[in-house]
Amino acid sequence: MSKKNETKLADHAIQLLDQQNELAKTATNNFYDDSILVNFTPSSAKQPLATLLTLAKQPPAPQAMTQEQLLDTCMNTRIDVKQGKPGKIEIQFNMGRQISDQLILPLGNTVVKALPMNSNQPAYLFIKAGDTLDAHVFLGDGNIPGVMAIEDENGEECFLPLAEFHLLSLREDPDPRKEIGLITSYLWLTAKVYSSIIFAASLNPIKNLLLSEWLQAEWQCAKDAAASNSANKTAGGESNG
Repeated sequence: MSKKNETKLADHAIQLLDQQNELAKTATNNFYDDSILVNFTPSSAKQPLATLLTLAKQPPAPQAMTQEQLLDTCMNTRIDVKQGKPGKIEIQFNMGRQISDQLILPLGNTVVKALPMNSNQPAYLFIKAGDTLDAHVFLGDGNIPGVMAIEDENGEECFLPLAEFHLLSLREDPDPRKEIGLITSYLWLTAKVYSSIIFAASLNPIKNLLLSEWLQAEWQCAKDAAASNSANKTAGGESNG
């Protein structure tokens, strides 16, 4: 390879690295409010999806899509995802993975921002690596809304249209060079969905968020509280017996 081509290749690599660095910083900003980390509901909580499920069960607003129409949207998006159509994504929180562009991408430590349609209150979730939630998210470009499908206590799916959705995930590895981040963003107003893998050299902003001691401690506190509530109910049942 000539020196000129080597220089062009090096310049291109630097440009790509700069783009990934900027993308990682922008993505993490979705989870800060005036430089302060937002309050997350941890996946270890007793009912981490309760607020979103309540919204999904509310009667639709006039002119809004019905539950049947939202179901159809999810099924059509799933078909597009299976066919590998660009701009179509399914996130399977029950299996800890994202499927897009004919790739199955496992999730690690993950944060989510989900803003329901006709709402100004986003929900923030922290899902620890290995945890699962009874929910799917279907995203696409164009005039099709993003939809979150949440399973209720009876095993029935309820559908919630989304105005905005952001996901940030980090798959750790003993070898830091093999660590991978995943950024997925969707905005209804712009009718655009975006997803990108972020490689090791640009992961610092993502790691600072997802591996923060505060976030890990919140997850553990919620887990302990859920276990304590369960134990108290069991003990109460035994004493009543």
